[in-house]
Amino acid sequence: AEIGVDEKTIRNVFNEYVEREEKKRVILAPYWLGIDELKIAGGYRGVFSNVKDRCILDLIPNRKKVEVVKFFKKLPEKERVELVCMDMWTPYKEIVNEHLPKAQVVVDKFHFIRMASDALEAVRKDVRADLSDRQRRQLMHDRFILLRRKRDLEAKDLILLDSWLGSFPLLKETYELKEELYDIWELKDRKEAEKQYANWQTKIPADGLFAFRPLLTAMQNWRNEIFAYFDHQATNAYTESLNGLMKLANRMGRGYSFEVIRARILYAPENAKTTTLRRGILRDQQAYYMFPPTRPRPDYFSGVKISTLVTAIRNDHFLPISTCYSE
Repeated sequence: AEIGVDEKTIRNVFNEYVEREEKKRVILAPYWLGIDELKIAGGYRGVFSNVKDRCILDLIPNRKKVEVVKFFKKLPEKERVELVCMDMWTPYKEIVNEHLPKAQVVVDKFHFIRMASDALEAVRKDVRADLSDRQRRQLMHDRFILLRRKRDLEAKDLILLDSWLGSFPLLKETYELKEELYDIWELKDRKEAEKQYANWQTKIPADGLFAFRPLLTAMQNWRNEIFAYFDHQATNAYTESLNGLMKLANRMGRGYSFEVIRARILYAPENAKTTTLRRGILRDQQAYYMFPPTRPRPDYFSGVKISTLVTAIRNDHFLPISTCYSE
């Protein structure tokens, strides 16, 4: 090996380090817990976060129920958690109800309102079937104009938008419904939002019902959790931060296993700002020298700042070192 130690020894050192740190790490249960997923090292990984402080608490290999349950079983002082932000995945809800029975589940607005964009996409594809080849290519190119908010479009894009909407009435109706739903979820009052949503729902045309059926089903099954967003509107900055990380996260996985990435995020010491690792060697040999000697830790681990991760990736550093600890 380039550093004078065989790969098996490197892996053993790495595994021993992670096992030791895992035993010492005690997660501080947050007031507002987030459950999400990120694509890292070629797979979708479960991510647990402190929503309010925008810190990552833990990463798991996948979002299977057995892995999610493991996190909750080892989480001390669960009664601290009052809110849980998640997408509309039933197993998450079942696990939270079992382990955090007093916590309020909140569906982040972006998980719901993007279903209106999905409906618009379904109608666009339906319209495309009757177009000429040239028109199909143009509509594919212009799909991003349809999906963006109208208020964010430039003048030239508005001309294209008006052209498409003027030619296809169902596309126009669906687009306007998409825009209106996004506007509703910018309201501050839950009762007003519920009132406007009820009115919005009546506007769905019969020939466009197929496109909105998933959204209507989600509302039927998750109504309380969806509208709970209006009672606890603190998710915007968190979601935007996490979405920013998602766009960059795949860079974290180039040449490294998920286990190495997870360890580097969660267990790297906090006293350095960034770490740049050597390139071109066996991917898990980093473990031999990437971790400095163990130092005393405070009692509770409260996460790794999402903003620190994003900054480090943008600066082309492998992973940041900054972590949040609470005495």
